Amino acid sequence: MKYIIALIGALALTSCNEFDRYYDKIDGEFARAVSFYYETPEMAPGDTVTLRSFFTGKSVNAANVKWGVSWQFLQNVYGENKTLDSQSLDKWIVEPMHLVSATSDSLQQFEMKFVIPDSIMRKSPGIPENWMDEFEKYGQSLNISSEEFAIPQDKQGLLNMFDSISLLPPSIKAEVPYDLGKQLDGVCQFLSVGFKIYCDYQADGGFSGELLHTVRYHSKFKGIPGVYTNNRPVQTGAKLYVVSGDVSFFDPETTPFITSTVVDKNAFSVTYADNQSYFLEVTLDGRDSVLSTESIFTGKIGSGREEYTSYWMYETFAFQTMGLRQQEDNSDEKAGKTRMIFKMEFGESGEIVRGKPMKYYLESSDRKLGTSYRPEGKDLQMYTITVL
Repeated sequence: MKYIIALIGALALTSCNEFDRYYDKIDGEFARAVSFYYETPEMAPGDTVTLRSFFTGKSVNAANVKWGVSWQFLQNVYGENKTLDSQSLDKWIVEPMHLVSATSDSLQQFEMKFVIPDSIMRKSPGIPENWMDEFEKYGQSLNISSEEFAIPQDKQGLLNMFDSISLLPPSIKAEVPYDLGKQLDGVCQFLSVGFKIYCDYQADGGFSGELLHTVRYHSKFKGIPGVYTNNRPVQTGAKLYVVSGDVSFFDPETTPFITSTVVDKNAFSVTYADNQSYFLEVTLDGRDSVLSTESIFTGKIGSGREEYTSYWMYETFAFQTMGLRQQEDNSDEKAGKTRMIFKMEFGESGEIVRGKPMKYYLESSDRKLGTSYRPEGKDLQMYTITVL
């Protein structure tokens, strides 16, 4: 089990930036990394992937950002990790880091494209050569055996089979029985590998960070019933609600409100009054379906929906902050949308600075407990809020 223990845990897309300044507060006088994420969370060996990076404060010169990579990175359930290699990413970059957009509010978005090595899984010690023996040791409690899987028991043979399946036409993939497809999903979860990207920038205060992600075959098997892929939780719109009184929980379907205003271009104003409550509803694309390893191999639980989490960062006055407290997610599954609702807490009215725009950044991410090595999807949007 030593190979499996070395990899168990969420090798998900997580930005682990090391900054001297408090993470929630964005200091405009320094260059600051706000978020990193991949345009498509799912990636397989040989894929060309797009990395998006966002910066605020001082303008960032892409030529001064250095990127490194560890293609053989292991992490266990205790958070302990081991980097088996470390090198420059330059060899795999096919489109250098370049500026995509910059707003008058100083938010810069960059993109970069690089290739995932074809051999990342074949060379990774996270997948042992006798993978089936290790898999059966793990799967004994799940009541599975090698007879249930008509697949090669050696690593190279298994990956050859994966490559062959990925080349099947969509019409053939669609005919695969669901039970076989979900077992394939489970095997791919179990036999995923992680890698780590390093970022370093020395100018204008500097920053450094690490970005972990997962490589697996799910995207190559898209269209096979029972194989579930992950998409980014893209923020598609926002609406501001004004409610009478001090209200802690709000649902626009059941809670009376005074006004509702669609947020235009992520900028809005709030006319503050002590006897009112303010809620911001952010709409995201519909949730993805997910299979946990328990549901795959025991049949006790069916497919479930992923969960969304939020993280706010602000660039505002040192003496004023505004709380944005998230309540439980409310989903409109029929409309294929999910919404996150936040209560906006301004503090005492005498302390509020009025008429000056405050910039807030919402990073939305997805997750699903009970899955193995599921790549995390993210999105970032900036909201400009003015209190009147």
